[in-house]
Amino acid sequence: MKILIEYDSPPLRWLVPSLLALALGVIATGMTWPLLPNITRAVTDPGDPYINAFTLDWVSHKLTTDPRNLFDSPLFHPERKTLAFTEHLIGLALFALPFHLADFPPLLTYNLLFLLSFVVNGLAAYLLVGEVTNSRWAASVAALVYAFLPYRMAQASHLQHMWSPWLPLSLWALLRLYRAPSMPRACILAFTVVMLGLSNVHWLLFGLVALSVSAALMALYSPSPLRFTGMALIAIMSGCLLLLPTLLPYRWVAREYGMVRSHEETAHFSAHLSDWLVPAGASKTWRGEAIPHEGERRLFPGALLPLGALLGLLFLRREDLAPSYRARSSKAPPLPVLLFAAWILLGVIGSLGLNGPFHRVLFEYIEPFRALRVPARWAIVTYTGLAALSGAAVAWLLRRNTLLRRLFVVLFCVAFLYEVRTAPVRWYLPPDEQPEVYEWLRTSPHTGGIIELPIWSMSSEYEYTLAAAGHRRATVNGASGFASPTQARLAALFNQSPIPAALIDELRAADVRLIILHADRMGEREEDTVSFLMDNRRAGRLAYVGRFFHDHRGDYVFAVTDGEQGIPRVTAKELEEWELDELTSRRFLVTDRLAGLHYLPRPGAQVAGELTVDGWAVSLYPITSATVRFNNGQVRIPAEFYPRDDLRDVYPGLARTGYRLVIRKPPEVWTTADVQVEITDAAGRRSRLPQVWFDWSE
Repeated sequence: MKILIEYDSPPLRWLVPSLLALALGVIATGMTWPLLPNITRAVTDPGDPYINAFTLDWVSHKLTTDPRNLFDSPLFHPERKTLAFTEHLIGLALFALPFHLADFPPLLTYNLLFLLSFVVNGLAAYLLVGEVTNSRWAASVAALVYAFLPYRMAQASHLQHMWSPWLPLSLWALLRLYRAPSMPRACILAFTVVMLGLSNVHWLLFGLVALSVSAALMALYSPSPLRFTGMALIAIMSGCLLLLPTLLPYRWVAREYGMVRSHEETAHFSAHLSDWLVPAGASKTWRGEAIPHEGERRLFPGALLPLGALLGLLFLRREDLAPSYRARSSKAPPLPVLLFAAWILLGVIGSLGLNGPFHRVLFEYIEPFRALRVPARWAIVTYTGLAALSGAAVAWLLRRNTLLRRLFVVLFCVAFLYEVRTAPVRWYLPPDEQPEVYEWLRTSPHTGGIIELPIWSMSSEYEYTLAAAGHRRATVNGASGFASPTQARLAALFNQSPIPAALIDELRAADVRLIILHADRMGEREEDTVSFLMDNRRAGRLAYVGRFFHDHRGDYVFAVTDGEQGIPRVTAKELEEWELDELTSRRFLVTDRLAGLHYLPRPGAQVAGELTVDGWAVSLYPITSATVRFNNGQVRIPAEFYPRDDLRDVYPGLARTGYRLVIRKPPEVWTTADVQVEITDAAGRRSRLPQVWFDWSE
């Protein structure tokens, strides 16, 4: 059978890409295991994924209801155009719309797009390499390589960086325009530029530079350089003009709130050439997590990807390529080889950031580049060139169609997947249930903004951001790469000791009308915060709204007011003092819910040898089981019960028990371990306590 099948032959035009997409999806599921069984709530960490999940939900919501006010997100109240405080992800939200319209939860939608990114990236590389080689084998290998670049899982917390199909697709569109300049093909190029900008500002700016360099090189080879160059320039400029409505808000917030990257911050995330030898922590082959290093600058592409690209650079000849891309002179290098090599070099010198002259000039003289935090991400341009050149090398390998060469291609693919393997992945599993207060917020008639306490405490702002996807109420809280001026000012006042009474005036000035106190999370700020709330309630500057069950001590809501007219009530007035006494005395709530508390191991613990898992559970009904779950729930071991009579005064009238498991490390449990206890009662109710990450060596 002839290997160099005509790329556009009708029988295989859709069959091969369809089978390829299925294969990429299956491999992605294996690479990210056990994401699939936890897909409704797993994230790489409780940080940036929460921002992206909120953004996808908000943009999908506004695109279907009120697109004119898209950039006025509810975060960072009362600031304006707050969606521009981070990536808007409009291009990704277009893919998320079907899931949003089906009312999928935000984290489920996020994870579906996470898995879909591998497939879409691969198909984009398939189109690019198929265009220049007319070989479905070469295109498929490029798809596999580009879909599972070592860089992918190293950026797993940043969904917008996981999605990079528009870089190879923009080069594909430019090549097609070079092959036959026409307005329809120029429109396709403009569309890819638009999608670059709608998906990721980093990729847009890097891609525009790479496309400009590519167009200049193509003009040297084009039989009609003026026609091609003119159409390419018009297409790229048209794409940029179409993006202006989504780019201008970033310029506005940069000037209004001073949101530009400092020289020091940009320099910190600028790579050195030695960073290209530092593997990412996600690699099971290279074990980069053992190397103390800045994560964004771990750029090692592995061993096989540069090897494949080197084969293409040294041996790919004009006869291995599609006729349109064969150099007219046998002495000239084939155009695709020149383009891919240029992208490899461009990404390397760009990644040096302020450590090299190239990005430094862009940073100093072109305003949009001063908004980029991590010049090291130029590496994606290099990876695109490496993947394309590696795939194209297959056309050379299979030119003679020998069994040995075909076997080499298969072994290369298997070895590449082994080298970049990341499974099993330790995913963070947040609690199943959302706090009751957010459901109340969703339907409450109150007006004005809210502020949640504690503010700027550990991961709290990320959790508040994800919660905003459910209630969509204006909130001072939020997480992004920049600080909101109002948020920073109010947080500084709240973190004073004692908290000044003048803070109430600041809240009124910011149109903040509700304060939500998460009592279990206050830590060392509890005494000052509770004193501030109680003192201002007695002075009539705050009104108590009510209490909601959450964790063990609940969430308390206060209204900023000069009177008590129009305050949304949750609690009957005669119960107020009793409930507030429980807040000031730091007592747990008596609840009819299945609840528990996890003591050991502590988050981040370093355990050697024997592990003790310890905690307790309470319920209206007898506790029937406590199951200790390791490996994201893949390994389950029952714990033993022991009496906890000391909980009698805390939870009178409820069934209560302690649970404990003492165990040495089973071989199947990961060294970078996680533990989560699942408790059930006689009524069939089930609850999972917060997950704990720790390290466990034998």
